[in-house]
Amino acid sequence: MADHLSDLSSAKDSSDENEIELPEQKKIKKIEEKPKTPTKKSVKSKKNNKKEKVNKTNDKKEVKKIQKNHVTTSKSNDVEKIIAFMENQNRPYSIQNIFDNLQGKIKKPILQRLVDDLVLNNQLQAKDFGKSKIYLLNQSNFPEFDQEEANNLDTEINTYKETLNKLKDAKKSKQIEMNKIKSSSN
Repeated sequence: MADHLSDLSSAKDSSDENEIELPEQKKIKKIEEKPKTPTKKSVKSKKNNKKEKVNKTNDKKEVKKIQKNHVTTSKSNDVEKIIAFMENQNRPYSIQNIFDNLQGKIKKPILQRLVDDLVLNNQLQAKDFGKSKIYLLNQSNFPEFDQEEANNLDTEINTYKETLNKLKDAKKSKQIEMNKIKSSSN
């Protein structure tokens, strides 16, 4: 073992820095590690990556600008769609019913915000039923009910019903005549 230690100490004393003597008298050259220098290809790819990142961020910014402009223009369109639907139906709906009837043209969270804004602007009314809310067109925006106008409409409806009954009777009589003519010709 003493011989072994002396061999190791002699290996340390060796003047050649690149060679190491081992106890078995084998010489191994030290591998000098060279710092990695970037190749032309890797330098180009890094530059391209930086350009792509810049282009991507610019693209994202442009898309956000377009989306902001689109949201402002489509918001008024969406409000018009909601009001037109509610005026056309003139009955209460929940948010889910409105969403379904608009066939998902307006996303549900946006729809919720728009409907809440319409409630604040007194264009719609909201009524709470437990956890759910029901929305309907604000009925105070309609003109007052006029009893005289309703009576006039009732008389007009009755005259149309009478003329309809007369026309139905005339049709029956004409069909009877037609059937008599057909049977006599055969």
